[in-house]
Amino acid sequence: MLKGIIILLIGAGIGALVGYFGKCNDGQCPLTATPLRGAMWGTCIALIIAYPMIIAAFRKPIPESENVTHISSANELQSLMEKPDHICLIDFHADWCAPCRTLAPTINQLADDFKDNVDIIKINVDKFSALAQQYQASSIPLVIITVGGVEKERITGARSFETYAALLNKYKNK
Repeated sequence: MLKGIIILLIGAGIGALVGYFGKCNDGQCPLTATPLRGAMWGTCIALIIAYPMIIAAFRKPIPESENVTHISSANELQSLMEKPDHICLIDFHADWCAPCRTLAPTINQLADDFKDNVDIIKINVDKFSALAQQYQASSIPLVIITVGGVEKERITGARSFETYAALLNKYKNK
């Protein structure tokens, strides 16, 4: 983030210098008419250059809970789900999805709180699109709760920790 801001300031400074020392006397040149106009154009050009750095600063990875299982194949998922009366919470997500990133800390907290009773599984729909298609995950975030391999709940969109915890407790106590 700091690099992006520095690039913007340097661009504005260079643009202002070009505007100040430019050879445009009639005021029609967009970059060199005045220092203010030069600074504006320099900032715009610098923004184009710095945009990827600024965006990357906001996409810091969210720390994962050690109790979350990442699945890469249908066989892995099936082996976890086929245990009788076993509860699984499956989170279909993507790295670029803002609601998925909002939901990630909730999923991590659920994994820590229910580590003895529930398997919390995360599936990245970009990396494992076949699994997403198999479970008809057309909108993300999608959370599916299964008991003994049978789907019991399907929740699209981010919800509160309490919502997911209540559902897991409902099936845990049956």
